[in-house]
Amino acid sequence: MPKFPKRKPDKDALYNAIVAGVTANPIDYPSGPGQPFALATFNGLITTKNTAKSTRQNEEGQFRVAVTAENSAYDGTDDEARRFLDLAIATHGVNSPKLVLIGWAPIDLPDSFVPGQPRNLEAVVQGPGDCFLDWKNPLPGGGFGEVDFYRIERRKRTLQGQQTEDWGAWQLTATESEIGLVGLDRGVEYDFRVIAVNSAGDSAPSNVVTVVL
Repeated sequence: MPKFPKRKPDKDALYNAIVAGVTANPIDYPSGPGQPFALATFNGLITTKNTAKSTRQNEEGQFRVAVTAENSAYDGTDDEARRFLDLAIATHGVNSPKLVLIGWAPIDLPDSFVPGQPRNLEAVVQGPGDCFLDWKNPLPGGGFGEVDFYRIERRKRTLQGQQTEDWGAWQLTATESEIGLVGLDRGVEYDFRVIAVNSAGDSAPSNVVTVVL
Protein backbone atom coordinates (compact mmCIF):
# COMPACT_ATOMS: atom_id res chain seq x y z
CA MET A 1 0.00 0.00 0.00
CA PRO A 2 1.43 3.44 -0.88
CA LYS A 3 2.51 5.67 1.97
CA PHE A 4 1.16 9.17 2.38
CA PRO A 5 3.89 11.54 1.13
CA LYS A 6 5.99 13.65 3.49
CA ARG A 7 7.54 16.09 0.98
CA LYS A 8 5.39 19.06 0.04
CA PRO A 9 5.93 18.69 -3.76
CA ASP A 10 4.75 15.09 -3.49
CA LYS A 11 1.73 16.18 -1.46
CA ASP A 12 0.86 18.79 -4.09
CA ALA A 13 1.04 16.13 -6.79
CA LEU A 14 -1.30 13.88 -4.78
CA TYR A 15 -3.77 16.73 -4.18
CA ASN A 16 -3.90 17.44 -7.92
CA ALA A 17 -4.36 13.76 -8.72
CA ILE A 18 -7.27 13.51 -6.25
CA VAL A 19 -9.04 16.53 -7.74
CA ALA A 20 -8.49 15.32 -11.31
CA GLY A 21 -9.59 11.78 -10.51
CA VAL A 22 -12.74 12.76 -8.62
CA THR A 23 -13.69 15.27 -11.30
CA ALA A 24 -13.19 12.78 -14.15
CA ASN A 25 -14.98 9.88 -12.45
CA PRO A 26 -18.24 11.17 -10.92
CA ILE A 27 -19.86 7.72 -10.80
CA ASP A 28 -17.05 6.17 -8.77
CA TYR A 29 -16.41 9.33 -6.74
CA PRO A 30 -19.67 11.31 -6.32
CA SER A 31 -18.71 14.79 -5.20
CA GLY A 32 -21.79 16.98 -5.45
CA PRO A 33 -23.68 18.55 -2.53
CA GLY A 34 -24.29 15.98 0.17
CA GLN A 35 -22.03 13.43 -1.49
CA PRO A 36 -19.18 11.71 0.38
CA PHE A 37 -16.31 13.05 -1.76
CA ALA A 38 -16.73 16.74 -0.92
CA LEU A 39 -14.61 18.20 -3.68
CA ALA A 40 -15.68 21.80 -2.99
CA THR A 41 -14.37 21.55 0.58
CA PHE A 42 -11.15 19.96 -0.61
CA ASN A 43 -10.63 22.63 -3.28
CA GLY A 44 -11.17 25.30 -0.63
CA LEU A 45 -8.45 23.78 1.51
CA ILE A 46 -6.12 23.64 -1.50
CA THR A 47 -6.80 27.34 -2.18
CA THR A 48 -5.94 28.18 1.45
CA LYS A 49 -2.78 26.09 1.18
CA ASN A 50 -1.74 27.80 -2.07
CA THR A 51 -2.27 31.24 -0.52
CA ALA A 52 -0.11 30.30 2.48
CA LYS A 53 2.54 28.88 0.18
CA SER A 54 2.61 32.04 -1.94
CA THR A 55 2.86 34.21 1.18
CA ARG A 56 5.76 32.13 2.47
CA GLN A 57 7.58 32.32 -0.88
CA ASN A 58 7.16 36.10 -1.02
CA GLU A 59 8.44 36.51 2.53
CA GLU A 60 11.43 34.30 1.78
CA GLY A 61 12.25 36.42 -1.25
CA GLN A 62 12.04 39.55 0.87
CA PHE A 63 14.26 37.89 3.48
CA ARG A 64 16.94 37.12 0.88
CA VAL A 65 16.82 40.69 -0.43
CA ALA A 66 17.04 42.08 3.12
CA VAL A 67 20.05 39.88 3.98
CA THR A 68 21.85 40.89 0.78
CA ALA A 69 21.13 44.59 1.41
CA GLU A 70 22.31 44.33 5.03
CA ASN A 71 25.55 42.58 4.04
CA SER A 72 26.20 45.20 1.36
CA ALA A 73 25.57 48.01 3.85
CA TYR A 74 27.99 46.45 6.32
CA ASP A 75 30.64 46.12 3.60
CA GLY A 76 30.42 49.83 2.81
CA THR A 77 30.47 50.82 6.47
CA ASP A 78 33.42 48.48 7.13
CA ASP A 79 35.42 50.24 4.42
CA GLU A 80 34.82 53.64 6.00
CA ALA A 81 35.55 52.31 9.52
CA ARG A 82 38.88 50.93 8.28
CA ARG A 83 39.67 54.32 6.74
CA PHE A 84 38.99 55.98 10.10
CA LEU A 85 41.25 53.50 11.90
CA ASP A 86 44.05 53.80 9.36
CA LEU A 87 43.90 57.59 9.66
CA ALA A 88 43.91 57.40 13.47
CA ILE A 89 46.93 55.09 13.47
CA ALA A 90 48.75 57.35 11.02
CA THR A 91 47.93 60.39 13.17
CA HIS A 92 48.65 59.05 16.66
CA GLY A 93 50.86 56.00 16.15
CA VAL A 94 50.16 52.29 16.14
CA ASN A 95 50.46 51.87 19.92
CA SER A 96 48.89 55.14 21.05
CA PRO A 97 46.42 54.86 23.94
CA LYS A 98 44.33 57.41 22.06
CA LEU A 99 43.23 54.57 19.79
CA VAL A 100 41.25 53.19 22.72
CA LEU A 101 39.10 56.36 22.61
CA ILE A 102 37.61 55.17 19.32
CA GLY A 103 37.28 51.53 20.39
CA TRP A 104 40.57 50.27 18.95
CA ALA A 105 43.17 48.86 21.33
CA PRO A 106 46.84 49.07 20.36
CA ILE A 107 47.56 46.19 17.98
CA ASP A 108 50.60 44.87 19.87
CA LEU A 109 48.49 43.85 22.87
CA PRO A 110 47.37 40.35 21.88
CA ASP A 111 44.66 38.49 23.73
CA SER A 112 46.13 36.22 26.36
CA PHE A 113 42.94 34.25 26.87
CA VAL A 114 40.55 32.48 24.52
CA PRO A 115 36.99 33.83 24.33
CA GLY A 116 34.13 32.51 26.40
CA GLN A 117 31.48 30.19 25.00
CA PRO A 118 28.79 31.67 22.70
CA ARG A 119 25.35 31.29 24.25
CA ASN A 120 21.76 30.49 23.28
CA LEU A 121 22.21 29.67 19.60
CA GLU A 122 18.81 29.67 17.85
CA ALA A 123 17.45 29.28 14.33
CA VAL A 124 15.07 32.23 14.51
CA VAL A 125 13.99 32.04 10.86
CA GLN A 126 14.03 28.97 8.64
CA GLY A 127 12.47 28.02 5.34
CA PRO A 128 13.20 25.98 2.23
CA GLY A 129 16.93 26.50 1.65
CA ASP A 130 17.19 29.46 4.04
CA CYS A 131 18.08 29.86 7.69
CA PHE A 132 18.85 32.77 10.00
CA LEU A 133 20.94 31.99 13.08
CA ASP A 134 21.17 34.19 16.15
CA TRP A 135 23.17 33.74 19.36
CA LYS A 136 24.33 35.69 22.39
CA ASN A 137 27.88 36.90 22.96
CA PRO A 138 29.96 35.16 25.65
CA LEU A 139 29.49 36.53 29.14
CA PRO A 140 32.09 39.25 29.86
CA GLY A 141 34.88 38.72 32.37
CA GLY A 142 35.65 35.38 33.92
CA GLY A 143 39.21 35.36 32.61
CA PHE A 144 38.14 35.07 28.97
CA GLY A 145 39.45 37.17 26.09
CA GLU A 146 37.58 39.37 23.63
CA VAL A 147 35.99 37.86 20.52
CA ASP A 148 37.63 38.68 17.18
CA PHE A 149 35.07 36.78 15.12
CA TYR A 150 32.73 33.81 15.20
CA ARG A 151 33.09 30.59 13.24
CA ILE A 152 29.85 28.90 12.24
CA GLU A 153 30.15 25.16 11.67
CA ARG A 154 27.60 22.68 10.42
CA ARG A 155 27.12 18.93 10.35
CA LYS A 156 24.85 17.53 7.63
CA ARG A 157 22.56 14.53 8.07
CA THR A 158 19.84 12.84 6.07
CA LEU A 159 16.31 13.11 7.42
CA GLN A 160 16.72 9.53 8.63
CA GLY A 161 19.51 10.74 10.93
CA GLN A 162 22.47 9.29 9.03
CA GLN A 163 25.47 11.61 9.41
CA THR A 164 26.93 12.63 6.05
CA GLU A 165 29.28 15.42 7.11
CA ASP A 166 31.60 16.03 10.07
CA TRP A 167 32.06 19.25 12.03
CA GLY A 168 34.46 21.55 10.21
CA ALA A 169 33.80 20.21 6.73
CA TRP A 170 31.83 23.42 6.11
CA GLN A 171 32.23 26.72 7.95
CA LEU A 172 31.59 30.45 7.68
CA THR A 173 32.71 33.41 9.77
CA ALA A 174 30.77 36.34 11.18
CA THR A 175 31.74 39.41 13.15
CA GLU A 176 28.26 39.86 14.67
CA SER A 177 26.21 37.40 16.73
CA GLU A 178 23.93 36.53 13.82
CA ILE A 179 24.13 35.31 10.25
CA GLY A 180 21.74 34.61 7.36
CA LEU A 181 22.34 31.45 5.35
CA VAL A 182 20.84 30.85 1.90
CA GLY A 183 21.13 28.13 -0.72
CA LEU A 184 21.08 25.20 1.72
CA ASP A 185 19.94 21.79 0.49
CA ARG A 186 16.30 20.74 0.82
CA GLY A 187 15.42 17.45 2.46
CA VAL A 188 18.48 17.60 4.72
CA GLU A 189 18.88 17.89 8.49
CA TYR A 190 21.56 20.37 9.54
CA ASP A 191 23.23 20.70 12.93
CA PHE A 192 24.81 24.12 13.51
CA ARG A 193 27.14 25.36 16.24
CA VAL A 194 29.15 28.55 16.81
CA ILE A 195 32.69 29.02 18.14
CA ALA A 196 34.19 32.34 19.26
CA VAL A 197 37.74 32.96 18.05
CA ASN A 198 40.60 35.34 18.84
CA SER A 199 44.39 35.27 18.50
CA ALA A 200 44.71 33.02 21.55
CA GLY A 201 42.48 30.31 20.11
CA ASP A 202 38.93 28.96 20.02
CA SER A 203 36.21 28.98 22.63
CA ALA A 204 34.14 25.99 23.64
CA PRO A 205 31.39 25.40 21.04
CA SER A 206 27.94 26.80 21.62
CA ASN A 207 24.89 24.60 22.00
CA VAL A 208 23.89 22.75 18.84
CA VAL A 209 20.72 23.75 16.97
CA THR A 210 19.11 21.42 14.44
CA VAL A 211 17.32 22.70 11.33
CA VAL A 212 15.28 20.68 8.83
CA LEU A 213 14.75 22.41 5.49
